[in-house]
Amino acid sequence: MHAIRRLFIVLLVLAGTAASSAASTESTARLVPSGQQLIIAVDVTRIRAEPLFVRALAALEQSGGPKFKEFVAKTGFDPKKDLHSIVLAMQSDNDSDLVMLFEGRFDLAKIRSAAKAEKTFKKSSYKGNEVWLFDTDTVAAPIKGTNVLVLGKAGGVNNVIDVRRGRGASSSVLRGLAVKQLKKGALGFAMLTSGSLGNGLKNDPKLSDVRRVSGFMGLGGQKFSAGVDVTFRRKAVRNQVFAMADAKIRETVQKQAGDPVADLFRAVRLGGTGENLEVRADFTQAQDKMILGLFGVKL
Repeated sequence: MHAIRRLFIVLLVLAGTAASSAASTESTARLVPSGQQLIIAVDVTRIRAEPLFVRALAALEQSGGPKFKEFVAKTGFDPKKDLHSIVLAMQSDNDSDLVMLFEGRFDLAKIRSAAKAEKTFKKSSYKGNEVWLFDTDTVAAPIKGTNVLVLGKAGGVNNVIDVRRGRGASSSVLRGLAVKQLKKGALGFAMLTSGSLGNGLKNDPKLSDVRRVSGFMGLGGQKFSAGVDVTFRRKAVRNQVFAMADAKIRETVQKQAGDPVADLFRAVRLGGTGENLEVRADFTQAQDKMILGLFGVKL
């Protein structure tokens, strides 16, 4: 794996395993172009000292072995201390639409030098902003006047540069929802269901009534907390889904009495009013490991 690509893979892994201050994360999110269906904002600094995050970073470094240390030496970037926030955005369910923004301390001279070692690397520019071309699918750019690196396809990266230059519209409504959730935890997200990302819901008579979904995840001491807010178009459908979910949770707890899985369901609370359904849960450290294990992550 080449050095510069390891940079962005490491950053993406960090975005999946966890979560500057919330203010800098919000500032990074303001660079997201309009037209997005999904925004995920991660405040890494907020949880840098949390035990679960420390173990995740240690596991990441161990799995990388000598290559991880080589990557840090070549790029001057150590994600354990230099990464501050991550913002991901998608316009559809096509991965090629993914735009990733990383805010932190970057030694651009070293990163640029490592990038030049790539056979396919080409240095270009877009409206006065430096752009790095690796191949037809990989474009990266340090956004002028910020501490942000953006990765994606050329169109998405250029749109971020336009927003920074004040020549493009940012995704204000969706960003506002994600940032609102970020205040509750280290990760906040928001998704609209009107586009292709909502296709999985459209075949269900009740879930097809969902208008948007947002939520958060947070670490604090020995606790892992999470929440999801679902907004329906009709209150009656929301009430039906609430009743079905509540019944399912009760049924699972009763049938799985004494099983660790039952304890997970006992931690779930339902609430909300009007068209909004709120799901909240607080898990212990032992349960954290079980949840991560379900996704194949061992710490």
